[in-house]
Amino acid sequence: MSERERDLKFEVQYILSLALVVFGLLSVQGVREPVDVWTAYPVILFLAIHLSVFTLIYGIGQTGFTVDLVETIEELPIFSLIGVAFVFFISHSVLAVGYDYITEIRPPLSLHWEIVINYVVPIILVSIMGYSVKRRGYDPISEFDGVNIKVVPEFIRVFPSPGDSKALLVKVENNGDETFDYDLNIDVPDIVTLHRSGETITDEFTEVAAVESGRADRYSFDLSHISDEHSAEEIEVVVDSGGASFSTTIELELAT
Repeated sequence: MSERERDLKFEVQYILSLALVVFGLLSVQGVREPVDVWTAYPVILFLAIHLSVFTLIYGIGQTGFTVDLVETIEELPIFSLIGVAFVFFISHSVLAVGYDYITEIRPPLSLHWEIVINYVVPIILVSIMGYSVKRRGYDPISEFDGVNIKVVPEFIRVFPSPGDSKALLVKVENNGDETFDYDLNIDVPDIVTLHRSGETITDEFTEVAAVESGRADRYSFDLSHISDEHSAEEIEVVVDSGGASFSTTIELELAT
């Protein structure tokens, strides 16, 4: 895939939001009493580590230098650990508060069952959620590891005759270790036509393909239109593979 850039603004907002939730819950008397505060410490620890790493990465990045150690640290799964620790803390808090409420109206269970409810069940919930996220999130995205997708240009001035406009270029380059299977879909506006190797394409272009490791597939499309007036349109280019998609939109100016 085109390299996924880190959204630093999102990371800061994410860290601050989780910190507010954790400290906010611990400040509520009805929550603080039944909850084991030790379950919050991993969240706080990973938040602190991530913030420190974030500061280091940002500081080095501002100098324009690339440091191998920083890149190695950047690849550590701290972000995922924060999510796991946070889900465990929330699950434990909900169950602990619920259990405390139930024991007020009925005799408490044995210590064994209390441990199961407050600690074992949250671990099971985290495991189920983690497996689901891996299968439905990380695994599909991993299909694009090592794959570089380029679509240029971002803006095209289209004329009525094919060949008068800049060509739409799509490259799917596989730098990974395995063959990359994908579907290429290009949504074409009604008044716009794509031209490729003598083929006229209206409405939609679809191709099922596979590019081997170390190779690249290249597509070139000439454009034309049948509009009677100066107007704007857009083309959406989508690459699907393994349940994940890469998409980008090309702006078109229809010139007379």
